[in-house]
Formats: sequence, C-alpha cells, structure tokens
Amino acid sequence: MKQRNATVDYIRGIAILLVIIGHTVSNNGIADYSGSGLYRVIFALQMPLFMLVSGYVTVYSKPIESAGMLGSFIGRRSLGYLLPWTVWTIFRGFAFGGWAIGNIKSKLLSLLWNMDSGYWFLFSLWTICIVRGISSFFANKLTAKKLLRVVFCTAFSMLFAMLLLLVGIKAGITFLNIKLTLYYIPYFFLGYIFASFSTDIRAKKYYKSIESIVVAASFVIFVCLSLRFNVATSGETVIEIATRIICSLTGCISLIYFASRFYEDFKTCSFAEKLNSVTVTAGKESLGLYLIHYLFLNVIRLPEGMSIYSFDAFAVSLLNFLITLLLSAAVIYIIDNNDKLKLVLLGKRR
Repeated sequence: MKQRNATVDYIRGIAILLVIIGHTVSNNGIADYSGSGLYRVIFALQMPLFMLVSGYVTVYSKPIESAGMLGSFIGRRSLGYLLPWTVWTIFRGFAFGGWAIGNIKSKLLSLLWNMDSGYWFLFSLWTICIVRGISSFFANKLTAKKLLRVVFCTAFSMLFAMLLLLVGIKAGITFLNIKLTLYYIPYFFLGYIFASFSTDIRAKKYYKSIESIVVAASFVIFVCLSLRFNVATSGETVIEIATRIICSLTGCISLIYFASRFYEDFKTCSFAEKLNSVTVTAGKESLGLYLIHYLFLNVIRLPEGMSIYSFDAFAVSLLNFLITLLLSAAVIYIIDNNDKLKLVLLGKRR
C-alpha cells in the first residue's frame, strides 16, 4: 500500500467541510437557502468532489491480480462501507426516523427504494468500488498495458451503468440508490482515469500551459453556469443533467487546482499551516465526519423562514458548523481509541 497523499487528503477535507456547511445551512429553517450563491456552489461541488477523489485514490490500491485478492478487496470495501452504512442507518432510523421494533421490517423494505437521504453516499460508493474492482481484476488478466486496462475498466463500468439503468426502469430508478449511483459514477471514473495517467500527463512539455488554459476555462464556465443555473433545484431532463455535470466538473477542476496551490504555496505561513493541518485531518477522518455530523446538526435553531442573507442566519449557521465539527471530532476520537467501536461504527480495522 502506498503512502497517503497529503494533498489528496486536503482536497477530501475540503469536500467533507463543504458537506457539513451545506447541511448546516439547509437544515436550520432558512427559507431561501437553495437559491443563494453559497449553497449553489456547495451543492455543485461537495459530492462530485468526493467521487473524483475516491476514483483518484484507486491508484494507491494494490493491483487485483487473483480471485483471492478480488475476494479480499470486496470484503474490505464491504466492511468499510456497508457495515457503517447498515449500523448508522438503523441507529438514525430509531433515533430520528420513527423506527420501532414493530415496524422495522417495513422500514427496511421501504429503505430499498428510499436510500437518497443521509448515508446514501456509502452505498453508492460501495457499488462503484466493487464494479471498479471486478473490472480491474479482469483487465489485469487480459492485458499488461495500462491504457488497455483503463479502457477496459471504464467500458466495463459503462456497461454496468446501462445494466443498472435497465434494472431502474424495471424496479424503479430509486431502487438500491440506482439514480444517484448512475449520476456519480462518471466523476469516480474521471478521477480514476486522470490518476492512472497523471504522471505521464505532467511529464509532457506543454503540460503547464495546457493546465493553465483548462483551469481558466473551467473557472469561467463554472462561474457563468453557477450564476445562471441552480444545480440544487434543477430538473431531470438530459440538458439539465448535462449542464449540472459540466457545472460540477468545471467547479471541481477549479477548486482542486487553487486548493492544491494554496496547500503547497503557503506551508510556511503559520496560520495557513494550521488551517491546512486541520483540513488534512478532516480529510483523513472524512468517513467518520460524514457519518457522525448528522447527530449534531443545528444545536441552535433559527426561527422558521429567516433569510439566509440576514446576520443572525450567518452567525448561527457559523456557530452550528463549528459545534457540529468539534462534537463530531470528539466522538471520532473516542471511537478511534476503541478497536471494536472503530470496526462496527467506522468499518476500520487496526
């Protein structure tokens, strides 16, 4: 296993902090949050950024070259994603969702068609990772050439996406979170493709010039689309979905570039160094923060219908964000110091 990439953890940290900010704003009685520029940007970036990074870090995994390694890979991913998803979904259902012993069977059956709340991301990420793992196993058996392996894995994933779509048409597009899995699978594989060739790409003579053009164009496109198109409230037509993907992708490219530059260029600045350290730590603990932050959202409630542009909404949202982050970090610290809790609640082994 390769050493962790601190810059990748930094980007992942930004993604989870955006998630917490977005949930703080959207779950506190603010009337017009979905139309605000802040929420548009957060919604466009948070989960696509997570998926891009998740696809990117696949290059740090050992090649899957045997059936035994494939079985081990599926087991690790199931332990890391499905176990926490199951435990926290049931806990949240009993604690906040009106679940009871008498209705648990009906609630679990209903959940099969209603995963798009709370912890849906883990189930979708598990599905996509398993597809990537299986395709990687067959690709390694078929060829030793990196380009052909990446092409095979990507083509295999697209065929799987088509199969998922057929299942969704038959059983319902929300069955087993098919809708969101289909929407986010391109981001994962774009991250995987770029990571596979990043070393070769960066070695090209004109890489810096091309990078500058791509980032500048992405930033302009993202700003223009964000001003004219609300990804948080857009519909499901082909044009709207394509526009949402372009907006999110160009935003992620811009954020990754500027965030990476900030992380690398301001290491000697005391305040920036501390900020970077906190963000990297958030990235390393992103799964735990994602799972636990729901428990502490909006300890301080705003009056219903308050405008997001008011000072009170800003102040209370900021305070709730800090409280949620600190309490979640405290719970993660406790869990991390108990191997059994860490296994059951976070899917982590020593």
